[in-house]
Amino acid sequence: MNTIFKSMESGPLPMKRGRVIKNLADSTISNAMDAIVELVTNSDDSYSREEQAGKKMSGKIDIFISRLKGGHCSEIKVIDGASGMDHVT
Repeated sequence: MNTIFKSMESGPLPMKRGRVIKNLADSTISNAMDAIVELVTNSDDSYSREEQAGKKMSGKIDIFISRLKGGHCSEIKVIDGASGMDHVT
């Protein structure tokens, strides 16, 4: 049986940003390396959007890891100069 889908109007979905980010993180991030890759990818995507908008960006992404005995991470920080998330989100 064939199903025909009508095209929907494009635009933002009415969702709470924090909930979407948490749901995505819960489903895709299983270890510290996944978290680092996700955060660096987000930084890079944000820089790309800024550059496409004509802004001159440094492209700098700093990664800080607090390592505990046994190789466990207590904290991961990824800091960039792009737009998007702030220190709270």
